[in-house]
Amino acid sequence: KDNLLFALQNLKGKSLIFLNANYINNLIKRFDFIASIKVKKIYPNTLKLIIKEKIPIGIYLDEKEKIFISNRGDYIPFKEIYFYENLPLVIGNKSKFIKLYLILKSVEFPIHKVKEFHYFNINRWDIVLINGKRIKLPNQNLEKILKDFISLNKEKTFDKFEIIDYRIKDQLILK
Repeated sequence: KDNLLFALQNLKGKSLIFLNANYINNLIKRFDFIASIKVKKIYPNTLKLIIKEKIPIGIYLDEKEKIFISNRGDYIPFKEIYFYENLPLVIGNKSKFIKLYLILKSVEFPIHKVKEFHYFNINRWDIVLINGKRIKLPNQNLEKILKDFISLNKEKTFDKFEIIDYRIKDQLILK
């Protein structure tokens, strides 16, 4: 926020009549976490900026790169930011992650309890929770499977299992 305000500082005292919205848009593009900006001139002397941020939801990690993945599916260059240090890691195919994320949100999966997402080239995911549980997902019917996991996970008897394997159709394997 401070860097953005500093970058916009040279606009103070300038006439709104001669202010170019493209200049502000180009200035804003230097900021990785800004998704969009709407500029509104309020005469005689006010400029209203409506800024939408990219919200990181995971950290993609492979041998070559480390980047944030936003809730909109954007890739943001990674920086050490305290607020985002506990985001789950995404290992595997970063482009398929946003689809999984949207499914998780739609079934109200407790994403804040996820430590890692692992993608496998056979088009399926494993989810590792902070408590060490691993959920092995199939490559189809994810909504139904995730809802089933959410309801089972509320049971106390379910606590002792570390691996919850849904890969075989119509079967649940617990270890």
